[in-house]
Amino acid sequence: MGTTPSPPSQPPASPRRTELLDACYAYLLEHGLLGLSLRPLAAATGTSPRVLLYLFGSKDGLLRELLARARHEQLTQMARALDEPGTDSPGAPDGSDSPLTPAGPAASKGPAALDEPGTDTAGLGHGPAVPVGFDALSARLWAFLSAPEQRPMVRLTYEAFLLSLSHDPGPWSGFAAEAAHDWLALLVGAQPPGTPHAVAEARATRTLALVRGLLLDLLACEEPERVTAALTLAETDTQADPT
Repeated sequence: MGTTPSPPSQPPASPRRTELLDACYAYLLEHGLLGLSLRPLAAATGTSPRVLLYLFGSKDGLLRELLARARHEQLTQMARALDEPGTDSPGAPDGSDSPLTPAGPAASKGPAALDEPGTDTAGLGHGPAVPVGFDALSARLWAFLSAPEQRPMVRLTYEAFLLSLSHDPGPWSGFAAEAAHDWLALLVGAQPPGTPHAVAEARATRTLALVRGLLLDLLACEEPERVTAALTLAETDTQADPT
């Protein structure tokens, strides 16, 4: 399904290159992608356009690495949020309902390794898995992604998603499909072992569509109570008809 984000071939990694990539990512979170220019980006990160071009090959090369960083950052943080101690899902206070299967291999295989139900997603985060019932997964996703401190990352993800769907996507080409597959893999992997793949994928798609749509509403209107109420209602409807 998804593919692990990988940067284009560039000079070997160095502390300075890593430092600049981190600084450029922080700049994107604050300023966004549209109208991005190397000169102000370089000034804000304490370097020069020439150094950025040397380290990342081109402006497009830098953008592609930053988009891969955004995908990895969001997946890692989401898996970590699902793995927080003491946050068992509603309806399963003892963590026994629809558990994730604690393991470790997925950590080294990337999102593509998570395309079978029951695959552990905690390897993207830290520590042993805390069981999470899939019925509560949309609520857990929402609690994390709708938090005010996540707004810059969510906004950047949507901006890149929409740019990748334009008639001339340029360096953003493929981002939407890759991000969708990343999230589907994470959600499919969160379901109980033995769930038929077609069912797991359909449930994951439904949850992804719900959370994505509500996040877009939240970004546009900043009305968290109304939007969260819609999520709660949708969860109630889903529990009444779990297929």
